[in-house]
Amino acid sequence: NQDKLFENLRTKRNNLAHLAGVAPDAVFTDSTLKEMARKKPLLMTDMEEISGMGEEKLNKYGRIFIETIKSVLNLD
Repeated sequence: NQDKLFENLRTKRNNLAHLAGVAPDAVFTDSTLKEMARKKPLLMTDMEEISGMGEEKLNKYGRIFIETIKSVLNLD
């Protein structure tokens, strides 16, 4: 379910932003999260294709969000 995945990604983003003391959009925008929910990247090479995913964010957050996607899709 794409909506459930988006909400889980949003929660993960908000938690990471809170821990870092930054605005949620500084981690990823909603549009980036919606694209993740739609494309469901499971590999770092897939995650690179997501708009708003620069190298720094990929290295910092890529694996965290891949694990979240796998968890929601029951692939872990």
